[in-house]
Amino acid sequence: MFASFIWDLFCLSPISSLGGHGPASNRASNQGAWRNARTMLGNKSIIGVEDAVVAAPGFEIISTLAYSHGMPRNPAMPGEAPQCYLLQHAVDRMLLAAKELQWAPVVASLSNPKAHQILLREIEGHLQWEHVDPTAPDRLFIVRVSFKADGQLTLMSGQRPIVPAIPIYPTSLPMPNKKMSKQIPIVPVYVDHGFMVPSLLTRHKTTYRQPYTDARARVGLHPTTPFTQGEVLLVNTAGEVMDGGFTTVYFWRQDEDGEWGWRTPRAESGAKLGVSRRWALEHGGVTEAAILAKEVVDGERVWLSSAAGGFVRGKISFERHLEDSSASDAGVITYTMDTTSPSQPTTRAAASPDEKSQTDHREGEGNDISIGPDGPGYTEAEKTRVIRKLDWHLLPQLFVLYSLSVLDRSNLGNARIAGMEHDIDLSGRRYDWLGTAFYIAYVLFQWLCVGWQVIPPHMWVALCVFSWGLVSTLQAVCTSWSGLMACRVFLGIAESCYGPGVTLYLSYFYPREKVGFRVGIFLSGAAAASTYGGVLAYGISQARGSVAPWRILFIVEGVPTCLLAIVAFFFIPDGPGTAKFLTPREREVATLISLQQPGDRSGIKGLQMKQAWEAITDYRSYLPALMYFGSNVAFSSLPLFIPTIISQMGAFTTVQSQGLSAPPYIACLITIIACALVSDRIKLRGPFIIGASLSAAAGYITLATTSSVAPRYFGLFLATQMFVCIALILIWVSNTHATDSRRAVALAILATGGQCGPMVGTNIFPIKDKPYYRKGMWVSAGCSLLVALAASLQMLVLHRSNKKRDREAANDDGAAANDQTDDPHNERNFRYVL
Repeated sequence: MFASFIWDLFCLSPISSLGGHGPASNRASNQGAWRNARTMLGNKSIIGVEDAVVAAPGFEIISTLAYSHGMPRNPAMPGEAPQCYLLQHAVDRMLLAAKELQWAPVVASLSNPKAHQILLREIEGHLQWEHVDPTAPDRLFIVRVSFKADGQLTLMSGQRPIVPAIPIYPTSLPMPNKKMSKQIPIVPVYVDHGFMVPSLLTRHKTTYRQPYTDARARVGLHPTTPFTQGEVLLVNTAGEVMDGGFTTVYFWRQDEDGEWGWRTPRAESGAKLGVSRRWALEHGGVTEAAILAKEVVDGERVWLSSAAGGFVRGKISFERHLEDSSASDAGVITYTMDTTSPSQPTTRAAASPDEKSQTDHREGEGNDISIGPDGPGYTEAEKTRVIRKLDWHLLPQLFVLYSLSVLDRSNLGNARIAGMEHDIDLSGRRYDWLGTAFYIAYVLFQWLCVGWQVIPPHMWVALCVFSWGLVSTLQAVCTSWSGLMACRVFLGIAESCYGPGVTLYLSYFYPREKVGFRVGIFLSGAAAASTYGGVLAYGISQARGSVAPWRILFIVEGVPTCLLAIVAFFFIPDGPGTAKFLTPREREVATLISLQQPGDRSGIKGLQMKQAWEAITDYRSYLPALMYFGSNVAFSSLPLFIPTIISQMGAFTTVQSQGLSAPPYIACLITIIACALVSDRIKLRGPFIIGASLSAAAGYITLATTSSVAPRYFGLFLATQMFVCIALILIWVSNTHATDSRRAVALAILATGGQCGPMVGTNIFPIKDKPYYRKGMWVSAGCSLLVALAASLQMLVLHRSNKKRDREAANDDGAAANDQTDDPHNERNFRYVL
């Protein structure tokens, strides 16, 4: 059964608990409650300040609904479309509000017997326009429906992740003391002692939110504080609980006959006539009652419900409700006019549902919160703070671990000139095979990256890091070539489980426009490893003692890796919602931030086979693999052979060669970070890849054609720029595919094809070609030019795809959201990064 929804969705800033009632049905004991409330309240006139509020520009009646194709069918209304939760109730509720407001155009639209079907069509058209694959059963959307007095309909939407909770159609609510899943939060509920006057503006859901904002402020809750951090109980002038600020509230109380059961504040008390409240009254075993605020007990367990989030638990708390003593003494609240529009749409508006099913999309204004229905529940300041925290906690760890990974695989070159070839027989092609064996294992065991999905990341990373650190250290005790070969194979297996999955892992935390720079930082760890690896080898090579310097090198570089695995176990978060370095509020914001992009996550792990197949059959998945192959052929050999190449220039000692291998990588490190940052800002990848590959080709040609020391050393600076291509290709693939499943498969295609490159690259510098290794230089130059050519073709392909999408959007006039046979992505405004 479809489980209920995340708690963040209640914090959508101008929205309160969801409205929606209509003709009562089914349960005899409660079927009159709705009808009586409608009769009792519907005859009250709109007077005084209510008239002014209703007449204000932008005033609307609203309802917020949950939409998902994974939702179960309504057991009480089997004919209702299951994907839109309690849609008929929502239509009934807005119709009642329109009648009380005497909004004839809205009444005419919603009185249509097919109004809910027309509205559903509008909602689905809107979602097709705004989101990728809205029909996927693992996706949940929150849609805000609003009407103005003239009948204009506006739709806004945002995607939210799904988490376990109770069913959304409960036939009874569990008793207060029943144990529930720990994954279901207990929301603190505070009592507002500033009394509120029940009115049309409190019993119906509208864009006028000032009384609710004031109530939250009096109990110490900021207007943007999400529902998970606190709900407020509103109290009327008679001291009766009216409702929650965002939700309907249910208390465990005795009735007049002494029977215990769940009671919700009665309509006469000023309760909002909500959609989920109606379900609970008619089908959930709940009855109405007068709930006195003075009888509410600190620590009491309650239930809360909303049409956007189903039913969740709450707990009464007296800790914060009197924080603002001046507000507590305010007495009876009177409405004050807000000179601004109560709510401004942030996405698109649609036509009235009694018109032809078309959607008029236009940008809204006047809202400082980003996207989703009434904003995503966080401010720009919160977003900036959370991303900064993620940067400072995630990136240093991933950077250091990846640099150790590259260091432990590439220190073979430093060990060779530090004396390893004197202690171990490396004659013939044996040294080449040490490098090749690593990459054969690395390619063959990349499927182990599924461990990122199967095992919690903090455990998976710790296991991988400790494994390769241990194997790297054990290389120090090898006394034969065969033992060293075995270590290299196991090192390849261990490292294949880590590096390829980090790019996808980062995309879980950052939106599309920000992930590129972060991936660049992570991948620059390879250049950093080659930099300090050379400096470290320079120092160790000068050591004199009973243990050979090359053995000390393996120990010094392997043991810290094992120690950092322990650190990773405690400090690597499994996702934005579990990051211990974030506050509870920041974790919620981080989860929402990660969703604000094409392909945002629903919280459901695993591979979506339909999307995976689309990535496999997408021709745009394969040119990057060719680029990656060429880049790896050219670059993978450099860390193994640069110290040897420098030493055999004839101008430097072995120790000097170790130190001189660092500066080219320092330049490479700076270039990677700069290119990743600038390419993020201008949203271009291809030109940087082309420029870096042409620079590398020039460097390899210089190394192949000259014998002088200075030009050859300068050529190494140019050749190392090839790693800029590797970093940007990974980012480019992540940007090209709009969902996690497509992205994961595309990265697997990239890795499988691209990681074959090192098997070639490590064999193009045979010892018989020293000191100039011209054949290897020419092969690397050719591969660099191949990368430039493939990047140019990929840019052309993506440019043509974007042009095609532009033409279709212009010709379709907003219709046919999915008519892109040449494009696997369903989002109409999705464009490829060139």
